Amino acid sequence: MKNLISVSLAFLLTFTCSLAAPSSWAENDCDEAVKLGLVPDHLQNSYQQPITREEFCEMAISLLNVCGLDLSSIDTSHCHYADTNSKYVLQATALGIVNGVGGTGTTSLFAPKKLITRQEAATMLYRLTQTAVIPDADASLLASHTWSDRNSSPEYLSDGVEKSHFYSWALDGIAFCYNSGVMVGLPNNKFGPNDYYTIEQSAITFLRLFRWAESDGKNNKASQTILIDTDATTQTYGYTTLSGEVLVPKILPIPQTSTTDFVWDTSIPHGKYIKLSSDMGVKIMSIDGQFVNTVTELEDVTFISDKCAWIFYTNDTSAVISLPSGKVLYENVLYVSPLSDELWSISFGDDESSKCGIINGAGEMIVDPVYKYFSNVYQDCFVAITDMSTSPALYDSNGKLLSRISGIESLEQSYYLNGFGPYLVLQNSFGQISIFHYDGTVVFDWGQLESPNIEFMQEGLISGRLNNTSRGERHLFDFSGNVVSKPFLDDSEGEVLYGRYIMDILEGNSYISCLCDKDGNILRKNLQGVISDGGNCIAWISFEPDPSDKNHYIKYAIVADENGQELFRASNAESISFQDGLVRISYPDKTIRYYSTSGVALN
Repeated sequence: MKNLISVSLAFLLTFTCSLAAPSSWAENDCDEAVKLGLVPDHLQNSYQQPITREEFCEMAISLLNVCGLDLSSIDTSHCHYADTNSKYVLQATALGIVNGVGGTGTTSLFAPKKLITRQEAATMLYRLTQTAVIPDADASLLASHTWSDRNSSPEYLSDGVEKSHFYSWALDGIAFCYNSGVMVGLPNNKFGPNDYYTIEQSAITFLRLFRWAESDGKNNKASQTILIDTDATTQTYGYTTLSGEVLVPKILPIPQTSTTDFVWDTSIPHGKYIKLSSDMGVKIMSIDGQFVNTVTELEDVTFISDKCAWIFYTNDTSAVISLPSGKVLYENVLYVSPLSDELWSISFGDDESSKCGIINGAGEMIVDPVYKYFSNVYQDCFVAITDMSTSPALYDSNGKLLSRISGIESLEQSYYLNGFGPYLVLQNSFGQISIFHYDGTVVFDWGQLESPNIEFMQEGLISGRLNNTSRGERHLFDFSGNVVSKPFLDDSEGEVLYGRYIMDILEGNSYISCLCDKDGNILRKNLQGVISDGGNCIAWISFEPDPSDKNHYIKYAIVADENGQELFRASNAESISFQDGLVRISYPDKTIRYYSTSGVALN
């Protein structure tokens, strides 16, 4: 028994000591933070523990002290909390770095022992730039970044909020911390907004903020973001960076059209190349102003990556070329279609006898063109079909062959309609639809589904219409064939974000277009033409009555979060889009303005 107690105590001491020391990746920075006086003594024995609101305030005041702020000059006489009298909390409150959590006057509460989340930490770090000894954060540092936290199965907090939810009050702080390098995010382009922040993470970010201040606030990841720069007077446009560097002067004519919206390609694919259209045809220009002169007589171009493009000649042929050389990689291309962010299907020949292969972003052929169809990548794999008399093959998302033997007994007497990872949608000679898994599992047997227009959603759901459903209505199903949504109209806009759908749902005697989750819960009503940034934000154009003149309508560009909660709006807008995480709004005079998703004007 004594031996067991000794072993248990030894394990507990080892575990406690392992949490007391900083992680190996944090050791050097934590040591430097201690030497600078950023980490109080009592926090140096629990580095891997979550940090509390009170402890974070103490470290924030320590940073300001190191940067030269006279702490005795801070007037805290107007700051009172019923649950703490910590001088660090009161000083941080007086400087506007933190706020209370409820109550008023002498009953105000601070919750000093409450743990801090990553988005709360980012907000407080940003507020430090509004003090006298830390440089101000200019607007360009608030340029938004699209995070990938929502692009996986959701987890929920105790209050029912998605763990991936970014609160509107935190957007500027997160943008500042990311662009300044104070917080770099988590692996796989995730931020973890509601994850708890640790003492060692706090020590490192206060050290980075100190270094950023020492450099006079010059570090800014967003400074090289490329913007379209328009001149309404001369009706010309060019390209600049967010820092103001001119890449292409405003000498390119804005096309004059019958509408006030832009009709030319105003995207800057991968930040390197521009498609320029004029009466003289199409040209490819790099963002530094150099033309790809080896490519001529173009009618159109689609950029696959910053290393290759799919071009269309004026003689109705097409090819894939290398950039920036313009060297032809593949001729007689029928089409190029993305399977994922890294893979593209490339087809040769004509519609009847075409053969498909797969290329990567460098234009390298990684699956030979011997197939007829490919499904899109899902669950890290995709299916390749040679013909309907041969068993399909299964590949992983890197183009490596996994299997040539499918569990589907026969594809003969059927037609391939669609595919999503290992799932295949087939139609037989009677017009009946079925969905099979590659291993042979039947999701929907022949005749259960009526509509051939089957769609697969990022969330792992299927949009389709059952045979016994009212005409014109469809549902969402899981991969076991279970109905998981309310009925919605066939021509609904569909998925706009992971787990978010625009559905035309019956309310009363009419259908209205709504933002919904997969269960059909309505998050916002009356939306049309919704777009998304692929992360947490959606946007649309709305016509609303002018408050001063009920006979006049104002055209608004509206940006909202994934729950339809409005973040900001711009009046008299013509169109809205997302570009590299930023909101791009065009106006009737053909000017373009850029904003962060919180509404900060960037140009």
